[in-house]
Amino acid sequence: RYRNSDDRVYNVLIARLTQWAFYDTKNPQYLLSVGDVFYNSERYDDALKAYEYADKRLPGQAVVREKIALAKAHRKEEKLVRKEDL
Repeated sequence: RYRNSDDRVYNVLIARLTQWAFYDTKNPQYLLSVGDVFYNSERYDDALKAYEYADKRLPGQAVVREKIALAKAHRKEEKLVRKEDL
């Protein structure tokens, strides 16, 4: 009865983390967390954008590059599945 849907929880997390990222412009961790929320909710385009912003704040970090590569791979796979469904 009082249970929140996963979408609502994700939206609250995205809002808070984005707000913190706005105020802390040096720390990429908030953007990585935003990307992780998007990634876990299968919103790969949004995840990729968040990871790329994190990469701009702290360029060249292996963890960030890996997350970008994973999001790109999933996005490509998703597009192939959509194409097959047509």
